[in-house]
Amino acid sequence: RVFKPHASRRTVDPQVLWTLRLALYQRLFLDVPPYAAVAATLDAARPLLGRSAGFVNAVLRSVERGARRVAGAAPGEAAGILPLGGEHWVLEPAPFADPERDPVRHFGETRSLPDLLVARWVEEAGWERTRARGEACNQAPLPVLRVNRLRSSVEEVRAALEGAGLASRTGEVPGSLQLEEPAGDPRRLPGHAEGHWWIQDRSAQAAAALAAIRPGERVLDLCAGPGGKSFALYEESGGRARILACEVSEERLRRMEEQAARLGFEVECRRIAPEGRDLPAPSGDEAPDLVVLDVPCSNTGVLDRRPEARWRFGEEKLRRCVGLQRKILRRSLPRLLGPRTRVLWSTCSLEPEENRAMAERAARRAGLKILRDQTFEPGGGLGGGYAALLVPPGAADPSSP
Repeated sequence: RVFKPHASRRTVDPQVLWTLRLALYQRLFLDVPPYAAVAATLDAARPLLGRSAGFVNAVLRSVERGARRVAGAAPGEAAGILPLGGEHWVLEPAPFADPERDPVRHFGETRSLPDLLVARWVEEAGWERTRARGEACNQAPLPVLRVNRLRSSVEEVRAALEGAGLASRTGEVPGSLQLEEPAGDPRRLPGHAEGHWWIQDRSAQAAAALAAIRPGERVLDLCAGPGGKSFALYEESGGRARILACEVSEERLRRMEEQAARLGFEVECRRIAPEGRDLPAPSGDEAPDLVVLDVPCSNTGVLDRRPEARWRFGEEKLRRCVGLQRKILRRSLPRLLGPRTRVLWSTCSLEPEENRAMAERAARRAGLKILRDQTFEPGGGLGGGYAALLVPPGAADPSSP
């Protein structure tokens, strides 16, 4: 959007488009000086651009002449303002839609979101929450460490981080620490090799906590990779839950096994066929106490970590996700459940069709009821999602003493 008003001709050449995007991203979002953002990028791309190098140079110079960085939050929405949190750019000529005439399109253009997703959020959650989501999905994600309290403690992990010059604060979920800033490769952080923690977003941690696991319970995790919820349940049970973590992807299964070994968790990992014909089918006293369905979804709650997912989102994508979730329900419920089995349904989506609507569908299919559910809004460098705990009618609250 930013460079189109400055282009004398329309171009679809991918080499030209990506050079313009790369240079402008550096200039507008990374505050790289003009001589580096423009000249260095152009020099690097020149062998690919050929005779288009002059066109790219002219467009970038024109954008620079019409761009002005201003400290402080944007005074409001305007067709010529690009908001960047604590500061903003004033761009001339104005590249974005008029916020008065077309607020959905304007918001999508200035926050890099598809119009459809913005319109859905506005209709379902209102403008205030939509604005918060739009800001959250463009923030750098902050790592949240789930402390392995079978090997360490929150205090020990925090002290080790501080010794490495990394500030952290207590996470929203007990037993977690949130780093104050991105930290690069997590394998280089203190305590990684020793298995003192693993990275798990707060919504995934809170979803696992919703299950109120108890020592000795049997858990069947049907969509387990990369293993975070199985690991959280094992740790919360004091290492006394019996967990079977299933996964269709060989690569995700391998990573899950490596993580379990690093953490010292005795979690059984098993690969299953994509169509689920070889799902374990325990019964009677061997039936699981908890079935975890952390299902594939549209990822709209974690667009900070999965930025490409926003441009994959659409009505067809949503239908495919819902269709896959229904297939998982048909092949797992109620045949995997015993008389006391509860079900944890979770996604990293914000879309009602994948969340409450599917949890209600699962409850009807399995003869259960939704005991409680929660939507986790993204923000503060943390992702969002949804979780619901389904229990048999008349069952006691598992979180009760």
